[in-house]
Amino acid sequence: MKEEEKEYTLTPISALAKSEMYLLGELMIGTEPDLVFELVPDRTKEVSVNEENFASFTIGAINIYSNDRQVTNTFEINTAFLLMRYGDWDCSEPTGIMDNGELESVRFTFSPKEYDNFNMQGFDFIATLSSLVTEIFNEQTVYDSEIKSIDMRINSRLFPINIPDEYKGEALPLWRISPQPNYEFVESKNMGK
Repeated sequence: MKEEEKEYTLTPISALAKSEMYLLGELMIGTEPDLVFELVPDRTKEVSVNEENFASFTIGAINIYSNDRQVTNTFEINTAFLLMRYGDWDCSEPTGIMDNGELESVRFTFSPKEYDNFNMQGFDFIATLSSLVTEIFNEQTVYDSEIKSIDMRINSRLFPINIPDEYKGEALPLWRISPQPNYEFVESKNMGK
């Protein structure tokens, strides 16, 4: 922080290096791309695809995949859904998976903008815990850029953002990083290293 004549200033870079969000439980969350949300038609009901490629079907099952592994654990399904819904990765247009002219499923693929981090370290960051909470809160309280409510009427069990310390992951590996502040950080000395 720089002391000016009548105020203190802090640059965004310095603020990030000195952030105390860890005191509130802040985490950077990473996983393996891609995350896939798949809708599977109910085969006991009509499934149709017309000439304009407009599909009509009743959802029979929903599958979630992490790096081509099907996610079946309830905690992992809920966590993957939250990461897809409120995380920072891009969502593809829906992709119809066809087999012999029949619609097998519709997939939405969530991916990082680039795969450099994944190729280098085996995972990429999808969100911070605070950004997930903010997105969920805003969805419940803001409409058309206007505040419509100052609180959320939501059951805390439906807000499962708590990742247990002992979590290892079956199909959804998670990397949790808790950045600690560096109060001695000096921008000019610590940049570009």
